[in-house]
Amino acid sequence: MINVSSCFWFKPQSPRGARPEIPSRDLPVEDRFAYYQGILESNHGVFEPGTPALLGLRGLDPNNQRHDSAQNIGPYNDTLVLLHRQADGTPLLKEFLGSTHAGQKSSNLSPNGVAQLRPGNYQTIDHGNHNDMPSWHFVTMGGEDTVPAWRDVNKDGYISSKEKEKAEREGCTATAILLHNGVNDDHGRSIGCQTLPPRSMQEFIDTIGEHTPFKYTLVDANQPTPR
Repeated sequence: MINVSSCFWFKPQSPRGARPEIPSRDLPVEDRFAYYQGILESNHGVFEPGTPALLGLRGLDPNNQRHDSAQNIGPYNDTLVLLHRQADGTPLLKEFLGSTHAGQKSSNLSPNGVAQLRPGNYQTIDHGNHNDMPSWHFVTMGGEDTVPAWRDVNKDGYISSKEKEKAEREGCTATAILLHNGVNDDHGRSIGCQTLPPRSMQEFIDTIGEHTPFKYTLVDANQPTPR
């Protein structure tokens, strides 16, 4: 699914205190799984055997190439990692190229600025079909539809520090934030949702099932993992 050059790969150590990376696929899956699980749990994410968990790495693609996490438009260039320990204890790990940012600068559906979901921990509920594929709705860990967000107020495709400060000061939220089919092969069609290219979205659906809820931990991969 993703061609990754081994020159970027590394042997994962404890993720705490360092920026997240993409571990080598030459390593045992248990080592790679433990590394990602460590990032998730260091950011207060919840991992429960038998329940899938999704880790979003904003600002880092599956080739270990970094970009500015404040970018809110552009191609698929983030990493979404599916972690699931199956009933027999076997770890299931899949890394997807996707977007944790919007795909357009503005929309009449979001007059106050296109949203960007803030890093944090969320749970999901089945949302039915969206863009001709099953989708999931992100809600808070308490089950509320309104989730914390920043907004691109000046519609330049970038979440500036001033826009972040304004959103946090005013308690900005967003609703109807989904994980859904991004429609396009090169960039997601979104005004704040998390997206995967169609083929990757289908693989994700085939892996966990059309209606299976999962936990989601979104992190800024350009920031150190908490100690």
